[in-house]
Amino acid sequence: MKSSALVLAQVLLLGFSAALSFAGEADRVAALNAEIVTLLAPYNNPVTSAKIVFSKVTVNESRAVELAFSVSLHKKGTKGEASLEIPELRYHFPEAGGEPELVGKLALKFDVLSVVTQEQVNEMGPSADRWVKEFADEYARKYKGAARVDARITHKEVDDKGNLKALGLALEGEIDLAKLPPDRKPEDEVLRAIKIEASGDLKGVDLTLAAIFNPNAEQFKKDGEGLKELLEKLLARDPKLMKDIVKYAEQIDQWAIYVVGGERGLGSLIK
Repeated sequence: MKSSALVLAQVLLLGFSAALSFAGEADRVAALNAEIVTLLAPYNNPVTSAKIVFSKVTVNESRAVELAFSVSLHKKGTKGEASLEIPELRYHFPEAGGEPELVGKLALKFDVLSVVTQEQVNEMGPSADRWVKEFADEYARKYKGAARVDARITHKEVDDKGNLKALGLALEGEIDLAKLPPDRKPEDEVLRAIKIEASGDLKGVDLTLAAIFNPNAEQFKKDGEGLKELLEKLLARDPKLMKDIVKYAEQIDQWAIYVVGGERGLGSLIK
């Protein structure tokens, strides 16, 4: 027999599922943003600012159709400041048929030399060349004639002493699901195409991302757990999800503290 607590949790989850499906767009956005504010409250103080704001949440009876949100994280410390800015990350699943898409931009800013030495930065040059070649070779080997891949260094900036100051990477890959080798099934391939452009210097990294997903992948089946179910759990304050969110928030906060030279993390404030 199920415990009363488990039954109550399931009833609440069903209730939030119905509410998420039938509530208006503005109500869904407001509800999610209010929950996010509560979750991030312990991470907002004189040295830390953490904001995640949904601007679009469209769902139907079976799935999340469109999501858009922004992220703004800032941390101050004895070594300076660190920030993560995602002006907008947008996901769209065409209801009339088509391929789901994810697009976004990211800017991670911090003093790189407060974390690694210039010598270690210099090693990234040849390492990047090797990584780009290995990635292209592995992608081609795994998918054979079904894959098209282009991975390259777009630019390098070196000073008169030979120190690496900036580096750019471009990565683009696409899979033809009709040409997959016999050992790979179309329904197992979630990512059908991806394009990433990244540029880094001693002040941080800027990145743009565009990804196209396979709508027939197992992860997109109507009876599977996807973004819609994740949002429902967030609104219902599912214990496991809440625990996972706190864990990841603590890890990000601890990393930021290490970068800016803080003395201790906020994770100790959350029990």
